[in-house]
Amino acid sequence: MEPYFWVNNPDYRIFKTEDPNNPNWCAVSKPLVEWGDNLISRLMQDPAPGKVGFAKWKLMDRYARLYHKTTDRHRPECNGGDHACIHRAMLEIWQKLEDVEIQAAIPELEPPPRFRVLPHPAHPVIDSEKDERLEEISGIILGIDEVEPDTGDSQ
Repeated sequence: MEPYFWVNNPDYRIFKTEDPNNPNWCAVSKPLVEWGDNLISRLMQDPAPGKVGFAKWKLMDRYARLYHKTTDRHRPECNGGDHACIHRAMLEIWQKLEDVEIQAAIPELEPPPRFRVLPHPAHPVIDSEKDERLEEISGIILGIDEVEPDTGDSQ
């Protein structure tokens, strides 16, 4: 190498440091990261506390399955394990879930929703002024006297 290379490239590194905001995921951890990103984007549409808790449970379940299916190289606590990619991916997804949970509204602190009760389609509201089949006593509607239609087959 020419001596000016080091002068012209002062930031050159033999061992490049990974960008912590954009790590290069290996083939083992990449499916977990992609699944986690999909989970986060779906959860952000409705980050209810119960859904966040369920998402955390599913993350741990998926991590455990992947952990037990992978080789010892991806388990740093094993002899020779030097690639903690799936553990790091799980921790990053967990942190994103925590961020979603913190930014979500707390239902117990929200004002009560304003709602109106709509009649059930199977039970239509009957106006007592117009329907003569209703019997009303003290403002309470007691029922409807249903008369079966005459089919003309009287004997």
